[in-house]
Amino acid sequence: MKTRLLHFRNDYQKTCYAKIIELNKEDQSIVLDQTVFYPRGGNQDTDTGIIRQDPYILSIESVKKDRDTGVIKHYLTPDSATALDMFHTGQSVFCEINWEKRYQLMKTHTAQHLLSYVLESQFGLKTLKLDLLIDYGYIELDGTFSFETLLSAQHIAQRYIKQGLAIKRKSSNGKFHVIIGNIDDRECGGTHVRRLSEIGCLNIYKVEEQRVYFAVARNAEDIREDQQLDSLKLQSMIPPQVKHVDKFKQWVENMQAELSYLRTRTQELAEGNFCHSLYASHEFSGIERDNETYHLSFHNIPTIDVKRVKKILKDEKGRPPQTSICLCKNRTVAVISTNPFPAFEIMHILKAQDPQMRGGGSKTFAQGGPFLASFEQLKEWVLREWTV
Repeated sequence: MKTRLLHFRNDYQKTCYAKIIELNKEDQSIVLDQTVFYPRGGNQDTDTGIIRQDPYILSIESVKKDRDTGVIKHYLTPDSATALDMFHTGQSVFCEINWEKRYQLMKTHTAQHLLSYVLESQFGLKTLKLDLLIDYGYIELDGTFSFETLLSAQHIAQRYIKQGLAIKRKSSNGKFHVIIGNIDDRECGGTHVRRLSEIGCLNIYKVEEQRVYFAVARNAEDIREDQQLDSLKLQSMIPPQVKHVDKFKQWVENMQAELSYLRTRTQELAEGNFCHSLYASHEFSGIERDNETYHLSFHNIPTIDVKRVKKILKDEKGRPPQTSICLCKNRTVAVISTNPFPAFEIMHILKAQDPQMRGGGSKTFAQGGPFLASFEQLKEWVLREWTV
């Protein structure tokens, strides 16, 4: 015996009386002769609610249609298992759905029909897959699209909602169709509102590859389009496994930790290369002056600050005598000299070339900045002026 689905006659029916035709204690389910519950199908979520025979109440957590037999089963919540012993086949029971969930699903389902119609008719984007839950729905599209396209589609859909077009259901050759005004007619056995105006507000709030997520009514926010565009772009950068705020926070913390590690590792590599260059003879420029040979080394180290450079040079006791000229972090020049030629003279050379530069120093150390010319110009100016 087939279960009669009452939602086909009236989506707004919240209660009904029915007769139990089968009880199954193994899978904790009940089969009725008729039901006001909507079974999961057509990618719309199932109704929930209660089946009652005073003083006993069974809580229904899902309703499903068996694909092989066509039998519609009402599955109980675990805490209703003991109460099932108080029911028997042939008994008349009272059924009541969770109306808040049903009505929200009706709005979401109708909104999906409307959004799919707009995207296909106006932008050539067909809906390939969909899913409809109480908090949101999504449609999977068959083409490429921009965020601006989605917001345009949302705007057009919202205009139809404000017009309040009527929704009708008709049966043809054993199949049900849902018709929106004179604009859309598609096969569907799900639940729907009577008018588009009942949807309220439709909001596209997330995109994952080809999937477009939307919410309606109480779950939709009426926000400015520029804010919504920023939100969509931000959502597209977040991995799909990040579903909730707490996971988003953990994801950000993990990203920050990884970034911190990468910065530290980059710094270590930069400092290692700097230390190596202090000993690499090909980095030195031998300059003859006053019958003396002075060794200069030039280092472009934009990630290392002056304080760290001084410490590295101080720790490197075995390096050859030289004057090290470093273009450091924040475009600061540091000169550290361990040969007779004073560091402050290099700073004088650079300041003469760039009057905006400030700085000074002693025989062993000089510092100045900001140095806005290139690293190659720094080398050129020092070598040219020093050999004069």
